Amino acid sequence: MKMNHTQQQSRAGPRTNGFTIVELLVVMAIIGIVGSLALYGLRGLSPRAVDAAGQLGGTVKQVRAKAMATTSFYRLVYASERELRAEWTNAEDGCDETDAADMDS
Repeated sequence: MKMNHTQQQSRAGPRTNGFTIVELLVVMAIIGIVGSLALYGLRGLSPRAVDAAGQLGGTVKQVRAKAMATTSFYRLVYASERELRAEWTNAEDGCDETDAADMDS
């Protein structure tokens, strides 16, 4: 009985392609350590991110209610890193006027 090349190679000795279990375990351990360090470093950002998202959501709801009450177009503009401003937009002209009552977040 004649064997093809693949059968001869597998009977000849250990395979040389692929990864060993030890190599895979070492890589998984390194990924676990790096992941835990990253999560430890990011845990302080969570409360600030939740607060910022809540403020942004509140500002959007405020501007939406104002736009619906006045039947006007408004848009939110970043005035600075910590301040959002509502601007009235004239849909016909494309002109922008800053609303008298700025909405700080």
